[in-house]
Amino acid sequence: MPNVTPTQAEFIQLKERNRITAYADEAIATGNRKPLETLVEYIRGSGSSHLRDAAQAEYMRVVRMIQFFQREDPGYRLPVGELFKGEPVQYEADLKAAQLFQLLENIKQPWEVRVRAAILLRASEAPQTNAKLIHAIKKDPSLEVAKHAQISLEQRIQRRFRLFDIPAIEAWEKEQQAVELPKMRP
Repeated sequence: MPNVTPTQAEFIQLKERNRITAYADEAIATGNRKPLETLVEYIRGSGSSHLRDAAQAEYMRVVRMIQFFQREDPGYRLPVGELFKGEPVQYEADLKAAQLFQLLENIKQPWEVRVRAAILLRASEAPQTNAKLIHAIKKDPSLEVAKHAQISLEQRIQRRFRLFDIPAIEAWEKEQQAVELPKMRP
């Protein structure tokens, strides 16, 4: 690495800090997961404690903004007739869990549709519902969908997690699988 002056080093550090802030701004403005994942990569892999701290601060800013900002229209209802043409459903209440899973998993659907599917899955009695919600929390490209999937999961299981605390959610999931295995054995 070439020798850099203290001024040049500070300039490089400021450019990196600006890049980190830009990722947070993008995540907040668009609601996309990818910039937030980039911040997590900075937190885990940055050689500089300053950049790690900066990424952590920006991560917290994004999470708080997503947590408290309501991007979706609270009056939004699924356009059931358009989504399920030719099927005998007229209202959201007519939808089965399998249809809601289909909407939740289809990232070609607008994020509002996936958010509404996550909300409606709160009342699902299908055994795979929690797993589908956890998958959305971990993988959906929209932070709004992930947030609502997590809220639905929390209401279903009567347990809270920090927003997007995937390691804690995965630990809970493994704990549940360990409890269910003895029940399933004859």
